[in-house]
Amino acid sequence: MAAIAADSGLPADNYAGYATSLSLVLAQLSPAQLSEVISDGASSAASAPEEAEEPEENDNGSPAPPNDPAVDQALIDMINSGMAPGLLKEALRDASPLSEAVLSGFVAAASDLPAGIVKDVLFENSPLPENVFDAILAGGTSLNSGHIQDLKLVQ
Repeated sequence: MAAIAADSGLPADNYAGYATSLSLVLAQLSPAQLSEVISDGASSAASAPEEAEEPEENDNGSPAPPNDPAVDQALIDMINSGMAPGLLKEALRDASPLSEAVLSGFVAAASDLPAGIVKDVLFENSPLPENVFDAILAGGTSLNSGHIQDLKLVQ
């Protein structure tokens, strides 16, 4: 599995978490969606540059997570699926660090989730991109003022 982790570009110490989360996401896809993800991945791999690129940075200066639009969309679909909050929390924490797109989708759906789960996922992915943190400050989440104050401290 270490060789697979090295080939994937993911940190070896968290490869099992990525694999578990990806398994949960893929299990929720229809056969047509799964086929699309696989074909998109194959075409992406065929056109991938040979040299490793420097990781991008979020607008807060922290390294951006690997950007895979198909995985991001699958995670966003999972967020909006009505999955049990505890399972959703574990899947998102396993897939962390989450991309800005996934975090934005999570914050948009956060009013329907228990505050403790929202807090845990956001802390796991802090510091947050500026626009995600601004959306939290604008309201619409289940976070109380104490949670928001705690979140400000880790930005």
